[in-house]
Amino acid sequence: MFKSVATLGATLFAVLAVAFFAVPDVVTAAWGLMLNGDAAYMGQRLAAVFAGFAVMLFLARDAPPSPARRALALGVATGMILLACVGLWGMAVGTVGGGMLLAVAVEVVIGAALALSGRATG
Repeated sequence: MFKSVATLGATLFAVLAVAFFAVPDVVTAAWGLMLNGDAAYMGQRLAAVFAGFAVMLFLARDAPPSPARRALALGVATGMILLACVGLWGMAVGTVGGGMLLAVAVEVVIGAALALSGRATG
């Protein structure tokens, strides 16, 4: 299961990295946000993090169960769950719109799947 989750996650992160580098306003418009120079810059920094997650998961997708695989899976899962929490908070205080729910759902699913599939240590 880890290989499938890692491959899916790597693909998703790669797409997000390209989107945040190339057309960040399209991504954030779905959340009801307008980008200015500062926010666009932060989006590009987020793209770099997503690119790093993509590379880690892609290269680790065939790794056998081990403490290192568990650490990688739980680290990325933690990032995803925290992003989901930030998204829900943003909705609760009115910073972002309902379009954030799709991002939150994907973050929870990927985070949970990584946490569950990466837990075996062999």
